[in-house]
Amino acid sequence: MDIAGAAVATVIAQLSSCIFVLLTLHSKKMQIPIHLVKPEWEIGKRICKIGFSPFLILATDSVIIIALNAVLQYYGGESQGDTLITAATIVQSYMLLITSPMLGITGGSQPLISFNYGANKPDRIRKTVKWVLVLCITFTTVMFLVSRILPQYFVQIFTDNARYRELSIWGIQVFTLMVIPLSLQYVFVDALTALGMTRLSLSLSLFRKIVYFVMTCVLPIAFAAKSAFLCRAPRGWSGSMSDQSGVLCDLQKVSERRRQTGRDTVVKKVGISKKSENRRKMQCYKQEQKLRNLHFRIRMESYTV
Repeated sequence: MDIAGAAVATVIAQLSSCIFVLLTLHSKKMQIPIHLVKPEWEIGKRICKIGFSPFLILATDSVIIIALNAVLQYYGGESQGDTLITAATIVQSYMLLITSPMLGITGGSQPLISFNYGANKPDRIRKTVKWVLVLCITFTTVMFLVSRILPQYFVQIFTDNARYRELSIWGIQVFTLMVIPLSLQYVFVDALTALGMTRLSLSLSLFRKIVYFVMTCVLPIAFAAKSAFLCRAPRGWSGSMSDQSGVLCDLQKVSERRRQTGRDTVVKKVGISKKSENRRKMQCYKQEQKLRNLHFRIRMESYTV
């Protein structure tokens, strides 16, 4: 079936994964069983708000890949267009070996960050972000060295053509020039998403994606079509610097706000207005006053008797 067979295999794998997840969620081993219930729109809005950032990140990645292929085909012409696109496809496949594990690491840290934020433990948030960052930097450093020493073994999986292999090896080494700062982007953006700061995380993501897209379109105009492979380097540097400055400032604000307001911040996050919280406190105060007055009357009556 050639390429059609690969497409069919992809659909079968996705369907099998969906069935496995549904069976797991409905199994008796689950501590919290999944049932069909009436949807709560407020919770749905919060879910969409938090999930919109990673959705837009993945969507813009697809747009950038399409733009990169179109630019390579246009400026490469009939002589180099197909060769450049083939090399770019191999390079993108190699980059998945780097980005997919980092997505797993940073995604796994999000529940820890969210839990500690709700528990008013900013020190544990900083500690979690610190160790996840150390882990990602270590991993990207290893992959950076592998990209310099052993990229030919990965390229051999896809092609035996000497021209494709040479261009793909060069593309891998160029794409991974700023792969170590890439770890800062993944860690900080996912940490902000876990804290519910979707606007800031989305802004940082879009900033580096815009830099990536602009460089993809501008570099081939100023230089050759092959220079489109260089677009990832300025994106990695600019994105890491903006993410680092934005997150460090905002984490400090989070810590201070959590120390000052305590539970009020949590109340605000779950959608309860401060006015309703004050009303609840006032009702509790009135009930306490009634109980005190009742105890006082009972005590006075006992003295009278």
